[in-house]
Amino acid sequence: MNDGTKFFIFLVVIAGVVVTFVSPLNERFAGLFPGEPDKKEQQLIGPVSGFNPRVKEIQQMLADLNLYEGVVDGKMGPQTRKALQAFQEKYNIAATSRVDSRTWMELRKQTVALIKDGNGFAVRNKSKEAREVSYDPRKIQALLKEAGFYEGAVDGKVGPLTIKAIQQFQRSKNFKETGDMNHKTWKELQKYENRRKRDD
Repeated sequence: MNDGTKFFIFLVVIAGVVVTFVSPLNERFAGLFPGEPDKKEQQLIGPVSGFNPRVKEIQQMLADLNLYEGVVDGKMGPQTRKALQAFQEKYNIAATSRVDSRTWMELRKQTVALIKDGNGFAVRNKSKEAREVSYDPRKIQALLKEAGFYEGAVDGKVGPLTIKAIQQFQRSKNFKETGDMNHKTWKELQKYENRRKRDD
């Protein structure tokens, strides 16, 4: 066996070691030190390494929008990521396949206008209630601030402070504390906009 053959075999062995040991370590460390999109996603919906009820809700919304055909199991797998990316591309959002504030609000906006028909399929809701719902995050933050429940910046970024403020507002009205801006919560919050206009 000449030196060239020995060197080639050495390289093959090294490559095998890298694939077997180094790649899994990289994936493990990537999970420990997530990038910026992953950090924002975790702040918004919580950890996605295992079951997450918010992920299950996202999967159902994507399924209702005919973008997800997998199992609604609350686990953020490749199929869910692919569906998220397709949704972001469809609505001109940066296609990171991660859930950021704009993606979350757009998902809520698109699915609130859907209702279940008699066969359990999601169809477009043309009611006045569905049309009136607004999910402009800046406006939500401004009205929550007006109502005395939000002290953060009115920057349109829906993070823990905004979600907590929505929950506190819902609690004050004896609504279900979902942290989501549904029609019932929005209708009540709009009263503070009317109050602000009267004060002006």
